Amino acid sequence: MGAFADKNVGTNKAVTVTGYTLSGADAGNYTLGQPTGLAASITPSPLVFSGVTVADKVYDGTVLATLTGISSSSAPYAGDSVTFGSGSFVFVDKNVGVNKTVVASGFTLTGADAGNYTFTVANPVSASITPRPLTVSGLTALDKVYDSTTVAQLAGTATLANAISGDAIALSGNNLGSFADKNVGIAKPVTLSSVTLVGSDAGNYTLTQPAGLTASITPYTLVLNGVVAADKVYDTTNVATLSGTPILTPLGSDVVSYTGGNTGTFADKNVGLDKTVTLTAAALTGPDAGNYRLVAPTGTLTADITARVLTPTGISAVPRGATSSTDVTLDTTAAALSGVLSGDTVALVTSGATGSVTSPDAGTNKTVAVSGLALAGPDARNYALSVGANGLPNNSVPLLLGITVTLFSPLRQTFEDLRDKEYLQGVSDAQEPFRRAMTEALAAGFGKENIRKQLQRGLVFETGPAAPAVDTIAPARKPASCPVARGSNASPLSCNP
Repeated sequence: MGAFADKNVGTNKAVTVTGYTLSGADAGNYTLGQPTGLAASITPSPLVFSGVTVADKVYDGTVLATLTGISSSSAPYAGDSVTFGSGSFVFVDKNVGVNKTVVASGFTLTGADAGNYTFTVANPVSASITPRPLTVSGLTALDKVYDSTTVAQLAGTATLANAISGDAIALSGNNLGSFADKNVGIAKPVTLSSVTLVGSDAGNYTLTQPAGLTASITPYTLVLNGVVAADKVYDTTNVATLSGTPILTPLGSDVVSYTGGNTGTFADKNVGLDKTVTLTAAALTGPDAGNYRLVAPTGTLTADITARVLTPTGISAVPRGATSSTDVTLDTTAAALSGVLSGDTVALVTSGATGSVTSPDAGTNKTVAVSGLALAGPDARNYALSVGANGLPNNSVPLLLGITVTLFSPLRQTFEDLRDKEYLQGVSDAQEPFRRAMTEALAAGFGKENIRKQLQRGLVFETGPAAPAVDTIAPARKPASCPVARGSNASPLSCNP
């Protein structure tokens, strides 16, 4: 057999052969020489790790792998002095990938016999490196008015959190995000839609959406065109009547229709010009109606509420003799108003009322113009005795209420004065016995009730049948005027009632 000079690993190590002998009948005639130049190599004995496993990991910029298990390993030969030194398992590169090869790196053997051994892994080892999530911060989403798109505007400066120091990574794109849908809503979530990662290490990262990035979409103001509001005379309500063909112009391909009738609302019931009319009963229908707010055109949907004209009644003019004046006296004792609407409070003020005719000449049925009348009360502002061209009250205009008056000629006036005087004196003389009888009855102890009963029974005084049961007698009043005729041959004037 042969033998190496030592047990250690080596190449072309000399081998010495020993133990060979000769046998046979002639063996003694020979000598045996040992072979020379005999060599061989001793290779390292492998120390094997079997069943090695490592963990998947999130990209961290390194090739290090985490050992999770070794099922078995071989040991050095008995008596050999061999110790394992430090080492690790590493990926072939740092980049993201699936089932990437993992190799042992840096393992060393120490001890007197370490050179006679090698370290090896029996099974192929692999694991995955997954992308590292990056969070974008520093951005806010801006509220917007509905525009039929899902685009969201972002504000601020975007920064990346959780990137590995030294990696070539950056954000690219514009400050735009996306709503989940186009519809109106409050605090709607917004995602980053136009921002991407760039740089040589971008493939090792994934972009995560910022938490709590929200904004609101408010309704779009949709103007209703083609509709006008009608003027009206004050009627105690604030209802406005609309007319025309409604025209709507929604955004894009949105489907929106108008409904709600032909009525609007004034801010109040009171008289005024160019009063704003709001759409109260109007509404929108259709799949996209919820994204719109209906309004009337600014400053165009207006109308007037004009004053309601009232007619004074119960006013008359007092006849008089003709003078150089056109003024006439009015009798407003029975004055009233016609046309006040139910529930309103309006009164006629006659304290400043005056009458006038167009000329001071004598005549009958002369038209009287009335001035100085006024209205009072909580609702007087909505009424007028006369209106201007704009429909607002113009109570300074003299009113023609169908009142006429007679202005007597001087001769007729003299006649009237004389007739009035004689008439009043005659009535007073007729009443005197009655007054005297009442005075005597009272003096005799008759009470008023007894006197009244006697009068009711038809007690006759000097003047004939008793007057109605009264305590006092009103003074005599002037008689109504009567037509006057002059007889032939300049005969005296006479009254022909």
